[in-house]
Amino acid sequence: MDIRPGRLDVVTGNAHFGVVYQAIVFKPYKNEVLPTEVAVVTEQGFWCNAGPLEIFVSCEAIPKEFVFNPTDKEFFSKDEEKLIRKGSRCRVRILGMTVDADRIMTVGTMNGAYLGTDQ
Repeated sequence: MDIRPGRLDVVTGNAHFGVVYQAIVFKPYKNEVLPTEVAVVTEQGFWCNAGPLEIFVSCEAIPKEFVFNPTDKEFFSKDEEKLIRKGSRCRVRILGMTVDADRIMTVGTMNGAYLGTDQ
């Protein structure tokens, strides 16, 4: 970071400093594929996180081979080789976003090529 010499605004009394810095930013885009970690699983779908971004994947956006198990709160494939539960990692495509003043609400899907669980 580089802070340059400041100058004083004689009218307001504010000091203005030039600052040069580097920032890491994260801006998701529609149709972007992200690696995520499942945070919450419900009968309606699951919430997953990609860094600070929360993505909701509804049960309609989960492949038909997955069935919800209400006892263990997880989705499992019919061959029982793949699981979607808290802590699982999966690849999700962003379908849509709504940007509020303090957060981004995102809806995703697991239907498509190269999407789904990492198992």
